[in-house]
Amino acid sequence: MKNILLMFLSDGVRPESKYKIGADKIVQTRHSNESAVYELAQTCKIDMIFAFTSKRVMESNIDIDNKKQNTLEYFRQRVARIVAPENILECYYDEAKNMNDALAEVAAMAKMILAKRNEYADEEYILHADMTGGMRNASMMMLGVMRLLEYSQIKMGRVLYSNWEKGRVEDSADVYRFFDLVAGAKEFVHYGSIRELKAYFANETAKSAELKGLLSAMENFSESIKLCRYGEFTEAIRELDEKIKAFSQRSNTQKSDAQRYVNDSLFSTILPIIQKSYEPLLASNNDDLAIIKWCAERGYLQQAMTLYTERVPEFIFAKGLLTVADGKWGEIEKKYNDFCKDRVGSFNYYIIAAYAQPSGNHKLRGIKKDFVKGLKEYFGNYGPDFEKIEKELDKVSDQKREDCIISWNKQLLELLKAWQAALENLDEELAARIQENYLFEKFLESKKGKSEGVSDKRVFKDFLNYINKNASQADLEKAFAIRLDPADKYRAKMPRLAMKEKLDEKFLVCANGIEDSLLDAIDDYNWVRNIRNSSNHARNDEEYVRPSDVKKRILEACDRLKKIEAKLLELAKKDNLPVYKVKRVD
Repeated sequence: MKNILLMFLSDGVRPESKYKIGADKIVQTRHSNESAVYELAQTCKIDMIFAFTSKRVMESNIDIDNKKQNTLEYFRQRVARIVAPENILECYYDEAKNMNDALAEVAAMAKMILAKRNEYADEEYILHADMTGGMRNASMMMLGVMRLLEYSQIKMGRVLYSNWEKGRVEDSADVYRFFDLVAGAKEFVHYGSIRELKAYFANETAKSAELKGLLSAMENFSESIKLCRYGEFTEAIRELDEKIKAFSQRSNTQKSDAQRYVNDSLFSTILPIIQKSYEPLLASNNDDLAIIKWCAERGYLQQAMTLYTERVPEFIFAKGLLTVADGKWGEIEKKYNDFCKDRVGSFNYYIIAAYAQPSGNHKLRGIKKDFVKGLKEYFGNYGPDFEKIEKELDKVSDQKREDCIISWNKQLLELLKAWQAALENLDEELAARIQENYLFEKFLESKKGKSEGVSDKRVFKDFLNYINKNASQADLEKAFAIRLDPADKYRAKMPRLAMKEKLDEKFLVCANGIEDSLLDAIDDYNWVRNIRNSSNHARNDEEYVRPSDVKKRILEACDRLKKIEAKLLELAKKDNLPVYKVKRVD
């Protein structure tokens, strides 16, 4: 273990002074920083001293026993019996600089200490500080070094200050640690983490039962948000609200205990900012959308997406945005029971995420139909105008269809060109390239040796028929290096259409006047759910969605649902009906 002492060296010699150190020992000093060295030496061996030295320190001219010395040399001589002169290292600081320019010296001192630490990598370093000497901005520079080193895994020790009027060296570690308390509160406000606060209060006994209860509630909240278990999370919010109120009430009524419970007094000064940050959550009364928005606004995007995916279907049904039509419950419940045989999900989740979704076969048929149509359009006469195709390529890639979208790219175009050349020129190399295509290999295998070769024009027609009958979406994407139904723009369109079909066919019903808004909400839901699934399953999707886009979409989606709810309340009031029992399209 290495104990090091950081200080800002005072300039000049002072009149001889007496200081009480330890329990009852008296020492004589003639330099401001001496007493801190003597005090620290009572409890540990000081291995090194790192001192900021100013121009006045280095250019001072002290006459001691007819020997001229600067203040640094004089200080080394005074404490030589405790720390060898060569182990007192200086970092020069030009006091003519303003405070902002001093950051360079703060960094230089921190690097000097870290360099020494690296020479003894296996040793634990404990940093002590003497806050006595230096100019008015010296304490700011000292604090800068101390915080930098603390975050560099150097452990903080004693923080000393020589009180000349009282003639004793005081330990100011508690004052310094107040910065840890503030940092811990900031961490909890911004990230919901209690790591710093937990470390701060680990060995603190001067705290009331109400503060202990609040800290416990904050820790429970911090743990529950990590795994986003809905029941635990909502209970943690309720408990946090309860304990904040209990602590606030005690702080307002127990002023006489301020000295006894000093940590209560300190914590009460920073509690308002915590309350302000958490107010939407604490006042939510377990309103799912308020909780989701709070998570999104603070960057808990994974939690926001998970809660949104699981709780929005419950909101949609609980608030009356959607319901199952009379006479259709039995049929849909049977499908729900089948759904639950190999997966978990509430009935409401099933309706939104599975029942009112396009069937895989229906969707795939539409994709393959358009894909084959596209191939025939550009390849039908075996002599397509590739220059025209290249000009139209970007337009085609952005073309919208009701049930799917095909995103063409250069790789597909090159494959078509190669196929054309192989058919016209009987080029064996190009023909081999075509036959190495993943899907074409599967097609040839299905022919079982009956294929008359790639040069036969009937092969192309047969291949298109094979795509229609046998190819999966994954086959098409892999074989032609294309992206079918891109997530960001078009993936939510199919679920929207499927939901509209369920409404048109009277399997599901919604209130008059909200259908378009409900379908917009379904778009939101499937977009968020797809991004959530993509991240949860660590899919290597080509479509990258920025976190800022996810946050924006979730906040907009929650606001949209709230507006629909408000409209339903307005309709219910207008028709003099119970809340959420508005007129429906039947």
